[in-house]
Amino acid sequence: MDFKSIKDTLKEKIIDFISYNANADDEEKYNKKRNILIALGITLVTLLLVVGIVVLSFKIPNNVQLNKKQDVVYVRINPGMGSDEIGQMLVDKGVISSKFRFWLTSKLNRADAKFKVGTYAMNKSMSAGDAISVLLHNKTVAVRVTIPEGFNVQDIAKRLDENGICNEKDFLKLAKTYTPYSYMEKASDAIYSVAFCFLTPMNLVVMLQLKI
Repeated sequence: MDFKSIKDTLKEKIIDFISYNANADDEEKYNKKRNILIALGITLVTLLLVVGIVVLSFKIPNNVQLNKKQDVVYVRINPGMGSDEIGQMLVDKGVISSKFRFWLTSKLNRADAKFKVGTYAMNKSMSAGDAISVLLHNKTVAVRVTIPEGFNVQDIAKRLDENGICNEKDFLKLAKTYTPYSYMEKASDAIYSVAFCFLTPMNLVVMLQLKI
């Protein structure tokens, strides 16, 4: 039996369950009207159950613990970032699978205006609700990054990007004109072979330790 046959049979059963002809006696009319009420009641209960299940599926848990046995990803929330932009970043880093579900969960729970600036530790393959819970309830982290001897600016930029500290291209762009001392001159075409510094973006202390 194909889907069309099942649909037609079900349609006939429903029509027979709730309909009656003009010559029906009072008892038959009463029974059919009762059947209509029963059908409406079943439909209403089903809709309420579906709505309840959907609402629960978008609920944000209060406490989500980081599983250190799984892959840990560091994500940076910057000022002005909305749920749409954050969702895309989390998808790109493998934290969540659906940008739309993250956006919808955030909107339904009015969480998009509550995200705080900072760097957060997250696991890969989290649910949208768990990811939002981390951004709302967990503390920001200070990320320690080790810069091995011999790293040039390009290597450092890549390492910082991998650890969720900053964007690799932005770091390289700023490094070209970084002049911390008065005797240094800006040179957009400069090539650096050695770099070692402390960064403090948005109150996040990033420790760069030279490894001998």
